[in-house]
Amino acid sequence: MGQRITEGEALFKLTESSVSSVQRLLESNQADAKIALAEAQEEYNLGVLEASNTETETNVTAQNAQTLYDATVDELEAQIAEYQGDIEALTAEIAALQEDLEDEELLESLEDAYWELVAAQNIFNDSDVQNFGAYTANKQALDEAQAAYDQISDEIDSMKQQIEDDQETIEDDQTAIEQAKASLEVLTQEASNTYESSTLNGELSDDVYSYSINSLEEAVTVAQNDLDSAQEELDAFNAFVGDDGIIYANGSGIVTAVNYEAGDELSQTGAMITYTTEDAFTVSIDISEEDITSVSVGDSVTLKFSAYEDMTWDGCVSAITTSVSDNHSTTVSYPVTIDILGDTSTLYGGMTADVTFVTDSVSDVLYVSEQAVIYEDDKAYVYVMSGSDYVKKEITVGFSNGSVIEVTDGLSEGDTVYIQSKVSASQEELMDTSTDSDDSTSEASGDTNSQDSGAVSGMPSGDMPGGGSMPSGGGMPGGN
Repeated sequence: MGQRITEGEALFKLTESSVSSVQRLLESNQADAKIALAEAQEEYNLGVLEASNTETETNVTAQNAQTLYDATVDELEAQIAEYQGDIEALTAEIAALQEDLEDEELLESLEDAYWELVAAQNIFNDSDVQNFGAYTANKQALDEAQAAYDQISDEIDSMKQQIEDDQETIEDDQTAIEQAKASLEVLTQEASNTYESSTLNGELSDDVYSYSINSLEEAVTVAQNDLDSAQEELDAFNAFVGDDGIIYANGSGIVTAVNYEAGDELSQTGAMITYTTEDAFTVSIDISEEDITSVSVGDSVTLKFSAYEDMTWDGCVSAITTSVSDNHSTTVSYPVTIDILGDTSTLYGGMTADVTFVTDSVSDVLYVSEQAVIYEDDKAYVYVMSGSDYVKKEITVGFSNGSVIEVTDGLSEGDTVYIQSKVSASQEELMDTSTDSDDSTSEASGDTNSQDSGAVSGMPSGDMPGGGSMPSGGGMPGGN
């Protein structure tokens, strides 16, 4: 790989066995295509008969569509009516049971039975166990009182339980009614659609028949085209290998892949060698997830190859892959393809390059060092000299590349600003008080401030370097 080839150059000498193996494959494809064509023609003949039967069935279905629609609606409405009848009967039963539970005679009989049970219990408790006859009679009276009370209580509990059961059944029936209504709505719509579709199909049966026949004819045509293509591939391969079995380059460029080695047997059709032309070089690079949102197709980049330290190339982002480059990597990154612009005749496959993305830039601007700008209360200031004192002056800033920042208002070309340095507490106090009032300024030592305030930054005017550059090594040019 990396070797340059010219158009017409001899590349491979094929053995007779290699040529024969591919020819057998292509001849097999041709035979399969002939079989597929015969099957398509057979399906056409059967399809014509089926299409005719379908046309007849469609007309019959259209005639019966109204009957099927009415039967579906009647069945669902009958189910709903049955559930509603059950609910009405259960509701009446609940009302009767509740009325019985509220009956005064029943409640009085329960109360009477309760007090009789209490009295019998008391008598039994006072019985003399030595008097067997009295004890036995009192025990029997207690059991009878208990049985009478339990009978009335069980009757009341039974009515309450029946009410709960009926209410649950009503809820189930109501749910069933809602489901039946929903089904009725759906099935009614489906039946309506079926009716309309069947009616329409009956009206269009002739067109459907013609469409079916056309589809079958198209299948035959496709099969015929496949056979023609198989024949063309066989003819093209025979023309490709020629009489001498030597493969010649059909273009000039740099080899990027060789798919066969000496002694290999051809087993299928495909590329034997791939190369890139000089105007189709690309570089692939991985961009981290933090920076990928700043990159778009069409963005401009600059490239510097390790082999040529003093030369740069322009490039353009041509593709961004949305899937990560390595699912097992701890750092998520995305492959980006860059087209190299200009003369690429000196580049070779496998070379490494540093790539810089220009995400933003401005021109003809006034700018100062970022270190000279102070931010307080969402406002920007710089130190300037006023007489013998340093004072803060408010400015308006704009674009920044992380090193210098644009000044849109507050300064003029040629103004001098000062960068505050690390000074002693007494010196910094002098610097701070020099900005507070005129009185404090007069007391400050001008010599100390002018010496320790920091480096003086001139403020040039002109083009400002672009910000947000993302250099990355290891980019490798490749071919299409």
